[in-house]
Amino acid sequence: FTVEDKKGLIKALEKEYKGHKMSYFDGLTITTPNYWFYVRISNTQNLIRLNIESKNVKELKKIKLKLTKFIGVFRKKRNV
Repeated sequence: FTVEDKKGLIKALEKEYKGHKMSYFDGLTITTPNYWFYVRISNTQNLIRLNIESKNVKELKKIKLKLTKFIGVFRKKRNV
């Protein structure tokens, strides 16, 4: 994804998924009971990488759609 406000995105994900397990090794990994996802920001470009794993395909499609919409908000700079 191309995202201008990468740091804002990370802060918003931390807020949105507060209470879930978070790891900051080489990006942000958020783990829930049914899925986990990893967001890695580029230090040289306005790009992020998103990886998602889920216990089933239905949940994967659901969280993929949710995160895609969530990330879309950060395609242009904004204040968080």
